[in-house]
Amino acid sequence: MSALRAGANLVYVDLDARSANEEILISKSKAALAARFAIPLDAVDVAVSDVNGNLVIKYASIFLSAQDIDRLISPQN
Repeated sequence: MSALRAGANLVYVDLDARSANEEILISKSKAALAARFAIPLDAVDVAVSDVNGNLVIKYASIFLSAQDIDRLISPQN
């Protein structure tokens, strides 16, 4: 937690809470991709970067098995 001076009062900014919210958003994004492709969560890798103190998703890598690829490109889908 850091303190910023606002006039005569101190305003506390909970940096850990912001980071936790960013981590939750990243985890939800990873879960959404896994659900969208119907693949295990560990088949999705999300790369993040710190931009001005904020975590930002840069890209995601999705690892598909041969069966996943067949399922996704089959005419039934």
